[in-house]
Amino acid sequence: MGKKLNKRNYELINFTQPGKIYRRTLREDKRVNFLMDIENSILIFGGYYQRESNSELKSLFNLYKADFEIFLKNNNKIIFLTPIPEVNMPTDYSIIQVIKEEKKDLSIPKTMTIDRNKFAIDFINKFKEINIIDLSKIFCDEFKCYAITPNKLILKSDYHHPSLKGAEMINNLIMKEIEKIELQSN
Repeated sequence: MGKKLNKRNYELINFTQPGKIYRRTLREDKRVNFLMDIENSILIFGGYYQRESNSELKSLFNLYKADFEIFLKNNNKIIFLTPIPEVNMPTDYSIIQVIKEEKKDLSIPKTMTIDRNKFAIDFINKFKEINIIDLSKIFCDEFKCYAITPNKLILKSDYHHPSLKGAEMINNLIMKEIEKIELQSN
């Protein structure tokens, strides 16, 4: 993604903290102070928000809302990624079993993802003037959400992370959203 952004004269600054969504545990997170001074940029947020309780998301909302107002005032655009569906990877799971046709795919019913992500999606949809990328477009079809599709496309490397192919597909969606933002700005 960094190479694609550099070709467009963007700089990629990654503020990912393993296991910590923005503002989750540190009220005075270093990322907050840095981001308050950024102007004319695109800020991308995402994470496993479905792991937060509804009450925690409600308290985060006010912090995010205040921060987002400052970010937007500084002429920034905001992209928010919906959570990646969590598909359990059984301990006896083996990609070889899928490749050898012993298992058709690795998936869960889409209804489970919808139920699991309900509070997170409601949280994200409350924000105004942001761009939302729905990652279920990559990981889900009409009925199921996949770690490995029936066509043997490996989308997740484990319970928490997309595979290289899954990450590439997410990056492509982000780049398309950036292109839409650029067109709207011109």
